[in-house]
Amino acid sequence: MDWSALLEALLLVVAAGIVFGAWMHARGRDRRATRALRASEERFRNLTALSADWFWETDTGHRITWLTGEHTVLPFFASGLPFGRPLREIPAV
Repeated sequence: MDWSALLEALLLVVAAGIVFGAWMHARGRDRRATRALRASEERFRNLTALSADWFWETDTGHRITWLTGEHTVLPFFASGLPFGRPLREIPAV
C-alpha cells in the first residue's frame, strides 16, 4: 500500500476544508457588516426625516451630492436643486 499517496490526498482534503472554512467565515463577516451598515443608514435616514433642519453632503470639491427634503426645499432654489454645485455658488445658502 502506498501511504504517501494516501497522505497527500488526506492533506489536500484537510487544506481544502480549511480554505472553505476561512471563506465561509469571511463571507459571514461581510454579511454581518453589510447588515449593520444598512441598519445604520436607515437610522440616519429616519433621524434626518424627523428633523426640521436641512442636512446635506458634499464631495471633496464642496459640491452638493445629497440633500434632505428635496421637494420641500425646491422653492428656495430658483434654478432647481443644487446637486453638483459648490455651496458658495448657491445664492439661497
